[in-house]
Amino acid sequence: MEARLNKIIKELTKDLPQRYQLVLAKRYGLDQEANFTLKAIGEELGGVTRERVRQIKESALDKVRKKADLLKPIFSWVKKSLSLWRGVRREDEFLKESLLVFLNGKEDPLFFNQFKFILDLSEEIKFKPESPICFGYFYLKDKENLFFEVIEFFKKKLLETGKPISLKSYFDLLKKAKAKFLVSEGVICSFLSISKEFGFNNLDEFGLTVWSEISPKKISEKIYLVFKKLNRPLHFQEAAGYLMEEYGSSSFKPATIHNELIKDPRFILIGRGIYALKEWGYQGGTVKEVLERILKKERKPLSLEEIKNKLGKELIVKESTILLNLSSSPFFEKTKDGKWRYRKPKEILEA
Repeated sequence: MEARLNKIIKELTKDLPQRYQLVLAKRYGLDQEANFTLKAIGEELGGVTRERVRQIKESALDKVRKKADLLKPIFSWVKKSLSLWRGVRREDEFLKESLLVFLNGKEDPLFFNQFKFILDLSEEIKFKPESPICFGYFYLKDKENLFFEVIEFFKKKLLETGKPISLKSYFDLLKKAKAKFLVSEGVICSFLSISKEFGFNNLDEFGLTVWSEISPKKISEKIYLVFKKLNRPLHFQEAAGYLMEEYGSSSFKPATIHNELIKDPRFILIGRGIYALKEWGYQGGTVKEVLERILKKERKPLSLEEIKNKLGKELIVKESTILLNLSSSPFFEKTKDGKWRYRKPKEILEA
């Protein structure tokens, strides 16, 4: 088929003026891997304007399309293949499938260019180039509506939740879409892969790529996702190591990470250089402040072991530090049975 494609293209273009042949060859990359811009082609033609090059290209295509009967077998396969995907297929995926069919997967640097040129000659097979919101895709004329409806369905559902959804919720959403649109989950996933508006994060959560939890850009956003993934407190040096591993960059210096953790209100310092997410229930504070909060809440004396267990859920400190804070503050008093209790300011004044 490799030789056949070359033969077909030569047959299609042989009657064109040489300048027309050159424009098609350069624009589509028919005899080289790179395809030239209209401006570059114009310069090669001796200073022809971009608009004039475009006109020559369109005129050449119109002439070539008159021989489209040569392409009926190819068009027939393409239409059948795209129909299996409900009329829309991402460019790179479709070209890989085409390579398997026409060249048995054999690598040919010109195949994709030549194949795309041939498809451009069809009135029914269309191509949408890559844009900020989607990857390039092939589609059958008047068959994009279902694709757009599925994309809008997922966007609406995600905007209703307002945050990324778990993998289980994603699969539940796939089932709902399957029932609503009467298409396979494979087709729905194919549609979603075309859009750049959806993605997964390192927690296997699905959401909109404009959300920082799906596409983190700032260092603080990436740190947050690492903490959520590991689901435990981390020393800032340890966090830097995980960030380098997760995002493959050497820019995550421990000092930089420490500074980000200090200024971000989502993180709480719970030990020497150790941080936790505030959403995990940590309230922060000095050892004395946390001890005061614990003993106030209990309203009864607690043994040192009980205090250590409760304090350990908020701060990571040595036992000696706990004892030092208990014994050096007038707000804590050791009872006769060796336990500790909170003393109200009034008690201290009366003592």
